[in-house]
Parts: sequence; structure tokens; C-alpha cells
Amino acid sequence: MSARLGGSLAGGAAVLGLAGSALGAAQGVTRSTVIVEEFTAEWCGPCYGGFYAMERMQDRWGDAVSLLTWSIADRYTHADATRRQGEVGVNAIPSFLFQGTYFYVGTPSDPTIDNAVRSSQGLATSGQVIARWKLKPNSIVGVGIKFQADQNLSNYELRVHIHESNWYVQCSNGLTHYNNHVQQVFYEALPAMQAGEQFTLIRNYDLSSNPWIHNMEEVGVTVFLHDRASNRSVKAGWEIGEVNLGDLNGDLNITQQDAVLFQRQIGKQIGQPGFNPAADWDQNGIINLTDRDLALEYIRNGGMR
Repeated sequence: MSARLGGSLAGGAAVLGLAGSALGAAQGVTRSTVIVEEFTAEWCGPCYGGFYAMERMQDRWGDAVSLLTWSIADRYTHADATRRQGEVGVNAIPSFLFQGTYFYVGTPSDPTIDNAVRSSQGLATSGQVIARWKLKPNSIVGVGIKFQADQNLSNYELRVHIHESNWYVQCSNGLTHYNNHVQQVFYEALPAMQAGEQFTLIRNYDLSSNPWIHNMEEVGVTVFLHDRASNRSVKAGWEIGEVNLGDLNGDLNITQQDAVLFQRQIGKQIGQPGFNPAADWDQNGIINLTDRDLALEYIRNGGMR
């Protein structure tokens, strides 16, 4: 789905010393989102306030935002975090980046955060996805993505972030866990694409040797479109679910076959045998004509097939 889619000093900041396959279906959806990146460290006192500011933002904005937390300059730092830190030029924590565009050192106030989210939603998008993922045996995460370019693209990549939603660690600043802590990133180069062209990516990511993940049941997947020519840039972002709305048969396409399957879903409710969450467009647990109208609106407005 298409994403719906500067520096300012607010709050305290600690300064760092720096050198320059078929997938199964389960409950969940793919949704477009504003990517909010938080750079923190377990020893950072001011980061305590930043953590709760982000929790409040999640409460206010819900599915409209997706938080990625990076540990830098501490014992939980890994290579992907160091790479992202260097790309965006973080030299003090906490720091926050909204959709790769609006950057704040220190903890922004709640109104400042809300303004950054609204501004991010107004940025032009560059692509759409139909996507889903599944946790497989032996700590394998299977990801399927069909990406469609909304403009001509060259030197772009999809970045697949594997994060742990509630990562319980003992921080010396008093925090007991991080939310949506990035544990590993996979960098998938896109070919040069013309507007309207599509690219399909099917991957099985082996996380069995990843030392950072505590609980695979807490794993989630967030993807953003990255412009390699502008390292900070996030051209579009998506929170990937274990099913995708409209893709009832799980083949990364929305076709007449899905429409036939949808007709068989009318009247079903969550918990009933055969209920398919990919047909529940308004996510209220009941498949009815409202869901049909939302599906038709998506197609008529140029949604991916």
C-alpha cells in the first residue's frame, strides 16, 4: 500500500565522542507508516525521557507511525546500528529522525513530535508494496515483498529491519526494555525501475546465529525504501504484517481469484473456522459489505494488483 505519507534542539542530550517461498497466513496486515528512528544508549540518562516520549507518540498515532530503536555507543550496539548512525550523522543522544527528513537532538516535546509526524505524512511517496512475512522453524523469518515504483528510481534499495517489539534488557539508566529494537537489517538492492514497474523479493532470513534476539515471538518486520544517494532519506515505509489486506491466497497479488475468495468470506467473524484476516479491510473482526467497498476503493485509487 502507498505510504501516507532540519534540526532542532529540545530536551537534554548526551554528547558522544565519534569518528567521522510460499509464506503462510496469520493475523496481521501490511500497513504504510511514518518511520521514526530513535538513537539511544543504555547508559544515557536523558534517553529515559525519550523512551517515554516515543511511547506517548505511539499511543497518540497508533498505526500511522512505526518506531525503530537503535542502540549506539553501548554494549548493545551492532554493525547495522553503527552504519545507520554514520549515515544520518548522529553525534549526540537521544536523537530522533522522522521519515529520514526531520531530525531532532534531545527529546522533542509532544507537540513537536506531532508536527513532525504530520509533516512526514505530507512528503511525496515513491512506491507501494504488497508484502507479508512468517516465522518459520529454526529462527527463520520468511519475507515476501512485491514493490511497485511510483516514480523512476535508480540506486535505491529496500531495507528490511528485523526488530524485537519488547526487548527486555537491564539498562544502567533504569530502563528495563526497549520497544521495537532493531536487531538486524537486510539490504536488498533494487534494479533501475520506471514508474509503474514492479519488483518481487522472496527471502528466508536466518536469524539463528543472531546474538541480540531474546524472543523470536516478539519479532516484527519494518521495511523502508532507501535512496543510496541520500543516506538519511526514507522515501516510503511499511510495517509488514503476517498477511496483507486483499491478498487472500497469499501470492503477493490482488486479482480476481482473491475477489472470488472474498465472496466466500462475507458474514464470517474472527474466531470462526476459515476466517481470513486478509479480507477484513476495516479490521473490526467481521467481513461484510463495508470491507468490500474498502477493497474496491483501494483498487479504483490505483492500489497494486
